[in-house]
Amino acid sequence: MEYKYVFVCPDSADYKVMYAGINESSFTRLCPVKILTHNFWEQLLNCKLSPLKSFNYKSITFRYIKEELNKLDFDNIDNVCFIIYSRIYEWCGKKILRIIKKQYKNSTFVCYFGDLFETHNISLFNLKHDFSAVFTFDENEAKKYNFVYLQEPFSFDEKYLSITESNKVSFVGIAKDRLKEIINVYEILAEKKLDLDFSIFNVEDKKQVYKDKIVYNKYLSFEDLLYKVRDSKFVLEIMQKNAYSPTTRFPECVLYNKYLITNCSYFRDKNIPNVIYFENPEELKSVNFADFDLNKLENKTWISKFSVDGFINGIESYLNLMECGNAIRNF
Repeated sequence: MEYKYVFVCPDSADYKVMYAGINESSFTRLCPVKILTHNFWEQLLNCKLSPLKSFNYKSITFRYIKEELNKLDFDNIDNVCFIIYSRIYEWCGKKILRIIKKQYKNSTFVCYFGDLFETHNISLFNLKHDFSAVFTFDENEAKKYNFVYLQEPFSFDEKYLSITESNKVSFVGIAKDRLKEIINVYEILAEKKLDLDFSIFNVEDKKQVYKDKIVYNKYLSFEDLLYKVRDSKFVLEIMQKNAYSPTTRFPECVLYNKYLITNCSYFRDKNIPNVIYFENPEELKSVNFADFDLNKLENKTWISKFSVDGFINGIESYLNLMECGNAIRNF
C-alpha cells in the first residue's frame, strides 16, 4: 500500500460493525467521532428550552476529533489518506480538515457518501474543492455529480449467521418518502400468511396503521437489527425516491444467507439467488415464498466482495490513477 488509511466516521455501532475489518490491518484505522448537537444536550437535560443554546457544543466535537487522532498508532505519519464520511463533513465543515492537517501535514483527503448526496446540506462546489476525490455508494449519483462509485464494505461476523425455519419477513427503516409503499407491501405479505416483523421510524401518530402489529418509532440498535436479520428468512427493502444502488440490507442478506425482497432497480436485470425483485408491489402476490430454501444460499464469495480490503483497494487504485494523470499533465 502506498498510503495508510484512516476512516473518520460517526461514533455509532453500525459503522463499527460494517467497518470492523479496518482495524485488522497495520495500515488502516477507524476513527469514530462523537457528534454533539444542541438537541443532544436538550435530551440529556430532558428539557425543551435548554439554557445551553449558546453553548459551543461544536468545540467538544472538535476536541473529540483531536483525541481520536492522538490514538492513531502508525509508525510514521507520512502519506496518510483520511476518508471523511459525508455526515462528518456535513457537520464539521472544512474545519475538520484543518484540524487533521495540523497533525498530519502531508495528508490526503477523500470523502465517502453512504447516503444520497441530496439528503445532505453540503455545497457541491465546496465538496469538490476540499477533497482530492469524492466516492459514493450510489451508481446514479456517481454519474450525476461526477463522483466515483465505490461499494460500501460490510465486515462479516459469524454470530449473526443462522438458518431459521420460520417464514419471518423483517423490515427496519425510516418512513421518509415511502410509508405508503411500505404499508402496501405489508398488507400483501400479510395476505400471504407470512410472519411479519416491521419497525418503522419517524411516523406521525395520525399516520400509524396496524399499530397492534407494526412497531413505530421505537429505538433499535444496529446490533438488534442484525439479530432481526439472523432470525428472519426474508428481509424487505423499499427504496427512497431517486435512489438506485442497494442499501445495507443487501450485504446483510448475502453475508448471512437470507432472501432480500426489494424494489431496488439495480437488481432489475441481475440474477442473484438471494434477491426477490419486484417493480410493483402487486407482483408479490404471485410469489410462492414457500419455494425459497435458505440452505441453497452461500456467502463465501460475498464475504470477500464486501471486505474492507476491497473498499481500501478501490480508493488506492483511484488515487494512484489520479497521480499518474497529474504526472502525465506535468511532464
